[in-house]
Amino acid sequence: MESEVMKIIRIDGHVHVDGDFTNIEKLEKSLELLFYEMDELNIQKALIMPNNFQQSNEMIIELCKKYSDKLFGFCWAEFDGGLPQNHLVKFRYCVEKLGFKGLKIHPRYHGVSIKDKRVEELVELAGEYNVPVYFDCLPSKGRVPIQETIPLLIDELAMRYPSTNIVIAHMGGHHILDSYAAVKNNDNIYLELSNIIIRYSGSSVIKDIEFVIRELASEKRIIFGSDFPTYSIKETYSLYNEMFSRLKMKNRDIEFIMGGTINSLIE
Repeated sequence: MESEVMKIIRIDGHVHVDGDFTNIEKLEKSLELLFYEMDELNIQKALIMPNNFQQSNEMIIELCKKYSDKLFGFCWAEFDGGLPQNHLVKFRYCVEKLGFKGLKIHPRYHGVSIKDKRVEELVELAGEYNVPVYFDCLPSKGRVPIQETIPLLIDELAMRYPSTNIVIAHMGGHHILDSYAAVKNNDNIYLELSNIIIRYSGSSVIKDIEFVIRELASEKRIIFGSDFPTYSIKETYSLYNEMFSRLKMKNRDIEFIMGGTINSLIE
């Protein structure tokens, strides 16, 4: 079993690229740095998603096609457009026609509460397609109150739609212990590590990260991510690698964090 686990490819489960794609030079520099850091750390694949409203799903899928050996994509939910079912039409198009492997919902950017009926409809449809849904639950300035983006609302969704795999990006920020509680309450919730180990450096959140990784690593519920280019893949991985060493983690558990878990969700 150990030899099979060690063959798991390494995946960065949360990356973006700079710009709105009108500045080709900026885009190419961002991609060059992304691939350089991936190669340096022997990370074979990265999950890329739109970073803002200037990056369309069509732009991202073109990158995935051009660099199919390195990138795969999750589409960005689209809630605007006038028609009542537009969010579902757009999502169907992204999965059936464009070939996206999952969906990202960013409540504070999209300006929607996790309790919004349209969010619930997308989560239900994702379960029918058997593709995972990423939720950005990072507490930060946005278009909706933080209380409308907290991980405990993911707990309610996951219970309502147990056939949909849900990933809490950034481990829920400083709500990490609520995220942990949601995972323990639902078999279909996963936690993704990007951003927070640097953002919350020097705070008690780092101890919470250690606790949750120690408790959940063997359950294959944790996904490595960097949030590149906001934070360097190399720096993020280095900090987590130090943490894994402190926690005396098993190689097989590390390998699932570093690629096996996200790979199992998109196969």
